[in-house]
Amino acid sequence: MLQPQQTIFASYDVDLDGRTFVTEHEIDALMTAIPARDKLLITDACHLAPLQDADPSNYRMLSGSGRDEKTHELFAPETVPRGAFTYFLQCALVMQGNVSIAQLLAQISTELRAGLFPQTPGYLGDPSTRFVRDYHPALEIIQLAERRSCGPFSMVAAGEVARADG
Repeated sequence: MLQPQQTIFASYDVDLDGRTFVTEHEIDALMTAIPARDKLLITDACHLAPLQDADPSNYRMLSGSGRDEKTHELFAPETVPRGAFTYFLQCALVMQGNVSIAQLLAQISTELRAGLFPQTPGYLGDPSTRFVRDYHPALEIIQLAERRSCGPFSMVAAGEVARADG
């Protein structure tokens, strides 16, 4: 049974009476149990920011709003309705690539304000960490090739990047 002041991760089929929900403590336990070295939990839901005293050593958490804020939906003509934070996160990753979380959050926050979405994204962890840690150099070459050619990856484009940047 849901306890007062208990935070849950509510999905589209949430049923508080039927126990179709997951508490933040259950998510924390599940994330901690995953044996991967680097774990990133991304939330785009109302009130699902990390606790102030949360331990960032178990996993990183990128949240779409503060604990006392609501998140907002974006109804863009080219997409299905989705969370504004998730939409702008995707845009920032496409535009900037695998940069630090601080750089991504700066762009996302700017876009949210410009779109009049009053929410403050947050991050639990070292903000200088790249979105994807342990990023393989070959992936950077692919990413640069795709950006430079404005198209899908090709060996010709990757070779041009490697020669130009090497």
